[in-house]
Amino acid sequence: MKSIRSFLMSAILASAAFAAAPAGAQEEVKIGAILPMTGGAASYGVWMRNGMNIAIDEINKKWGSSRKLNVVFEDSKSNPKDAVAAMNKLISADRVKAVMTTLTGVTNALAPIADQNKIVLTTSATLPGITDQSEYLFRNATNLSSEINRLVDFTSGKYKKAAVLWANLEWAKWGKDAFVAGFKKKGGEIVEDQSFPADATDLRAQLTRIRTANPDVVLVLAYKTTGIALKQARELGVKAQFVGTLDFELPEVVEIGREAAEGSIYTKAIFDPQNPASKAMRAYADEYTKRYGQAPEVYSATMYDMLHMLAEAAAKAKDSEGIRKELLSIKNYPGASGETTFQPNGDVDKPVELKTIKGGKYVAYNP
Repeated sequence: MKSIRSFLMSAILASAAFAAAPAGAQEEVKIGAILPMTGGAASYGVWMRNGMNIAIDEINKKWGSSRKLNVVFEDSKSNPKDAVAAMNKLISADRVKAVMTTLTGVTNALAPIADQNKIVLTTSATLPGITDQSEYLFRNATNLSSEINRLVDFTSGKYKKAAVLWANLEWAKWGKDAFVAGFKKKGGEIVEDQSFPADATDLRAQLTRIRTANPDVVLVLAYKTTGIALKQARELGVKAQFVGTLDFELPEVVEIGREAAEGSIYTKAIFDPQNPASKAMRAYADEYTKRYGQAPEVYSATMYDMLHMLAEAAAKAKDSEGIRKELLSIKNYPGASGETTFQPNGDVDKPVELKTIKGGKYVAYNP
């Protein structure tokens, strides 16, 4: 009898709640975000969530009372295993319309799940060809091949002997292989090739071999371990020029590397908030600085843009196929990270520039 009464009471309450709901109830657009809020890539997660929070406020203000954007954030902890658990939760429990993420290993782990469930997944991972895994996978970030090609062009002719030091991660191996091939093709010599476990903190064995090889330039692909690599390299007497990719702007690089990081040259997606030709970029930078007390980083801007585009697509479309088609129709979107046009495979092509560390600051490289 008790279970019957409980059932009847639940039914009455449910009916009352349904009756009380207004006919024009606010539509909810729910999107998931799996970011590295902890772990080796946590700095990226903080930047990205900051940018997305600005976008959430702007989108909800624009939509008014007609609909509301709700972003469910999950921590990938910078590893695929936790990201997969988060993805399954977002799909089965939260029933989100799409998911945003980052990092190559995480994206590769989530892509099959997105494909199987026919749910749009967006990423800022830089590995070339990453969107070819699924028609539901989109990338709004620099392609690593653009960054490596820029480094090959810069180092070839200027330096004769190069060494490479890289974390044992898929994106780093791809970047290392591409640089080695490009540098050799242009007449350079690779005198040492050293890798290390991604969580290593003592790279002296690898760096000693690099010092013995006496290179003119060293490519470092190492996430936040980059700062440790630079510091230990200089302590061991490595005098070569350091070059790399966007990892050099992780705060740990200057905090740990200090003087050793000075003069390092690296690639980065072109992002100039002071560019008078981009009102969106300047407006975003002003708001970000006002909220967080510091200038924005480009990956906060790309995730900000991606959320704006994805939310509008999700609001217009009835299902994942509709969202996918809406994104593919975007041409020259004037965002905070520059213009975005999605190619048929869900990828984009964004220009890169050379930067350097000077006085502990990240500035454009002017030879």
